[in-house]
Order: sequence, then structure tokens, then C-alpha cells
Amino acid sequence: GQAAYELRSAARASELSGDQSSGVGRDTAPTGAEMDRFMDAGWVREAYESALERARRLRHEDPDEARAVLLAAEQRTRGLEVDPVLRAFGALLLADCLGDRADIEAAFDAALIAIEDQRDLMGSSEMRATVARRVGPVRDVALAAALRSDDPAEDALAALERTRAVREAPGGWASPSPVAAEQLARLRDARVRLEEAKLSGADVVDADAAVRTLEREILSSRRSARTTASTSRSGDQARASSLPDGTAYVTYALDGDDLIGLVHAGTRTRLVPLGTLPPLAGLVRAQRSALRRLGDERRRQGTAALERLADASSRLDAALIGPLDVDGAERILMTPATRLRDIAWPALPSLMGRPTTLTPTLAAWRNDTDHLRVRRMAFLGGPGLVNEEELVAIAHTWERPDAVVATPTCREAAETLRRADLVHISAHGSFRTCLLYTSDAADD
Repeated sequence: GQAAYELRSAARASELSGDQSSGVGRDTAPTGAEMDRFMDAGWVREAYESALERARRLRHEDPDEARAVLLAAEQRTRGLEVDPVLRAFGALLLADCLGDRADIEAAFDAALIAIEDQRDLMGSSEMRATVARRVGPVRDVALAAALRSDDPAEDALAALERTRAVREAPGGWASPSPVAAEQLARLRDARVRLEEAKLSGADVVDADAAVRTLEREILSSRRSARTTASTSRSGDQARASSLPDGTAYVTYALDGDDLIGLVHAGTRTRLVPLGTLPPLAGLVRAQRSALRRLGDERRRQGTAALERLADASSRLDAALIGPLDVDGAERILMTPATRLRDIAWPALPSLMGRPTTLTPTLAAWRNDTDHLRVRRMAFLGGPGLVNEEELVAIAHTWERPDAVVATPTCREAAETLRRADLVHISAHGSFRTCLLYTSDAADD
């Protein structure tokens, strides 16, 4: 029901933003005209969202105009129900236009808390992950503000740590308690009734009040169950403690199309401009293509693919690692920007033979003190890959040479995933964020 409503909402919003009522296109509508069309039709969220998008585009070129758009949006929607995350993002945009650092920090915190609260109202890991991805625009504004501060390196690292902690570690349970499951089911049904009332043109006051009451009830129970500090504060650890000697943390971020590198070693953080991202995208694709040709028995090209891999890896190394001056580090911790995650980092010359750990955040690596308790292991080959030697080498590292399954069937792979404590899959695929939720139940 929610998905169908959003599709119909998008269609209706498209109609309302057309030029039939004013003769003015979407991108050139005068301040407030587009919002008025949405408000007249009763689409409060869409009205507010259109104002935010316009202000976001204007804030660098004309901060005064962006501020006027945001203030008008706040005034016209005062007392009306607007998505809390959108409202918090609007406050962050307004603080950014005004340029007060303290106000930006407070609005940044409020936006992350709003995202976490909304995430906690979701009943599945997929929906929680979807909500967590709303942190992207918040991160972009906070990062841009950090780069304008007196200490851009430290402030940028803190902003990235806090937003990534929210995005990469959605909270909640894989299997909610019976009470929580019942609450979430009631909330889902209440939301469906609210959207049906909106679409039918009926009075939505009672349906809206029911949704808000249930949301407050669930949030209250979730907050009382929390025993640890909010994950949005995890970035403060980057300021408070140092890394072990010989260890350097490297992370990348995008400010528009401009790529920056941050190096945290000891107690000091350095910021290194790395140019623009588009020229690197072709090198990432070239490296992945060469790896696929080396691994795919149907397209294996031997020397030619190996030369392309070496060339692309060397050029990526020169662009991404060379300028960071981390030659003295014995161990590298790394968090790539999302658009750099497909890089095969161990193939870069500067990282060959040097321990390199990919981590979602620096705080996650610091807090990872649990040792793996592994009894059953398996090493699976991906379909069509020439990878048995690779699997055998990895299995010997774990001292489990008998646990290699080079060419598993789908049934064998599924059975292995069900039974083993740790599974290495050599598939040479593209990286995607994976959210794992575990349970203490023996059957799980």
C-alpha cells in the first residue's frame, strides 16, 4: 500500500509541478509559485520538499534567495504535518545558509536523530536500510560546512564518521519481540488507512492522529530499551583517541565532484585534495573488467588482461594513495567513498603486502574487540571462475584445506551458508553494503 501510494503521489506531484497553471517550468518557477500549487492541492509534504530542493540548488549561488525560500516554506507549513526528516533537513539547510557553526552542528545532530527515530519505526531490515540512506543529503551539507571551518580535516572526519555510523549500522532487531511486532503491524495498518484517506479526499485528521500516537508509543519503548549512546555520536571518538603506532586510517569523500582524502594517524588528521572523480571512474571500470577477464574461464585472456589490470591499478594507486603520504604506515585502515567501493584495493602497488582493513567507520574498527569463534568453515567458488588455486591458498591460511568447494551447486552453496560459521565466497563481484542481523536462537 505504501509503495502504491508513493507511485501515485509521484504522478500527482508531476502533474502539479507542470506548467499548465502558471506557464512557468519547474526549474524556473518564481519563489513560492510551485509550492503554492502543491499547497492548494493539499500536498503539504510535496510542497515542502519542492522548496527544499530549490533551496539546496540555490544555497551556493545565492544564499539569500535560498534562505528566503526556506523561511517561506517554514511559514506556510507551520502547524502542518511534515516528514520529521524533511523538516530537520530544512533546518540544516537554513542553518547552512545563515553560516553559524553552532547552529549547523545543532541542526546536524537533530537531522541524524530524526533519521534514527524514523529508522526505528520500520519493521524490517530492508526498510531500516532504506531509511538510513536518507543520511546522504545531510552528510553532503555537513561535509561542505566542515570544509569551510577553521579545522576542516578534523571536522570533516567527524561529520563522515557520524553520518556513516547511521547509514552503515541501522539499528533494531531481525526478529522483533511479539510486542514490537504487534506495534509495528498496527502502525503499518494505520499508515495505510491514512494514505487511503488522502487519496480519497476524506478527512485525514483522525487517521493522522492515530499514526502519530502509535509512532510516539513505539519510539518511547525503543528509546527505553537502548542501553548505549546514539551511534550518531561515534565520530567524536576520532577526535578523542589516537591510533596505534604504525597504523593510518584513510577515508575518501566527495564534495560535489571534488574528491578529498583524509588521513588520520596518531592524533593528527590531514586533508588532501585529490582532484575530481570522473577521470577515476574509467580506471575503476578498467580494473574490474581486467579482473573479470582473468577470473572468467570463458573469457580468460592471460597476459593482455594482466597488463590492463596492472596499468589500471598503478594509475589508481598514483591518484588515490600516492598523494596521501602513508608510506611509513605498517597497517592501513580504509573507508572508501561509495563510488570507490568497486576498486580491488589489494591490487594497488602501494598496498601489496601491507595489511589493509576495510571498515565502515573508524569507530567500528576501534570497537571491534570480539574475537571470531569459528568452528565450521567453507570456501566457495563463484560460477564460471578459474579460482580453485585462490580458494586453496585462502583455506591454507585458515588451516582448513579440506573445506574448499570449488564448483558448488546452488543447493550445496545454500546448505553451506546454513551450516558454516564463516564462508569465503570467491565470486569477483561488485561490492554492496551488507547488513547482517544475528540471533542467539539455536535454530537461526
